[in-house]
Parts: sequence; C-alpha cells; structure tokens
Amino acid sequence: AMHSVLIVMALTWLSWFPFFLFDTDWMGREVYHGDPKGEAAEVKAYNQGVREGAFGLLLNSVVLGISSFLIEPMCKWIGSRLVWAVSNLIVFVCMACTAIISVVSISAHTQGVQHVIGATRSTQIAALVVFSLLGIPLAVTYSVPFSITAELTADAGGGQGLAIGVLNLAIV
Repeated sequence: AMHSVLIVMALTWLSWFPFFLFDTDWMGREVYHGDPKGEAAEVKAYNQGVREGAFGLLLNSVVLGISSFLIEPMCKWIGSRLVWAVSNLIVFVCMACTAIISVVSISAHTQGVQHVIGATRSTQIAALVVFSLLGIPLAVTYSVPFSITAELTADAGGGQGLAIGVLNLAIV
C-alpha cells in the first residue's frame, strides 16, 4: 500500500508544480491576452492579469485555510483515502477547466475583437473560481497523504520518520 501512496503522491505533485510556477503568468497571457515584452497596452494587460492571478492565490489561501478545518471531520466521515481521491479528482477538473478557459478566452479574443486587450468579465471570474477551488485539494494534499503514511507504517510496525522522509522524496 505504501508504494501506491508514493506513486499517487508523486503524480499529484507533478500536477501541482506547473500550477505553482505558471498560474499568474497564465492569467496575464491566456486570460488577459497580455505580453510582458509586447507593446505598452499588452504589458499593461499582462501586469493586470498577474495582479489578478495574485488575488486568485489569495483566494486560494483563504479557501485552503477554511477547508483545512474540515479535513479531519471529512476523513472520519468517509475515510482519508476517499478524501484524497476526491481531492485529486477536483484537481483534475480544475486543471481541465484552465484549458477550457484558455480556449474560450483565446477564441473570443481572435473572433474579431483583437483590438480589445484584457479579459472578459466571465473569463476573469471563471479563472478566479478555479484558483479558489484549488484551495480545497491543496489543503488535502498538505495533510492527508502524511496521515495515510503514518497509519500504514503504524500498522506495519515500521518507522514513521523514515516513511515520511520517503514520502517527501516522492514529492521532489
């Protein structure tokens, strides 16, 4: 069972790293149609998108903080493995939504409104909702795999410190 936890943890973090690295840039380029090396209007749009992306990360942190209080009751109610599985499903849906938001935003931008630089209100709100919703699975990712690892090693009589260290290696 520990092998499964390590594989799922590695794949989970494989999906999180691009979000952490490119989320604000995605807002500036894909949602706001800006370019950090473009003309003045494009740079302004990019900077506005990056600021909105930072606001989305603030919302993400607020949702993460609130949902962290709900993790223990959820794990007691439906089990920690199911909570982790559902959180990974939420990550999948939200990441798919980023692709959909990009396609909708770019298609609206290229259908005769090229002169308009910036995001439409609906695209902006959709992107911020995705940022916010990702706070829930992020709270789960920061805690539940470690508790599952502790449970597995306690049941097997192994060293929890070593198992947690190996789990951290799966992250990197």
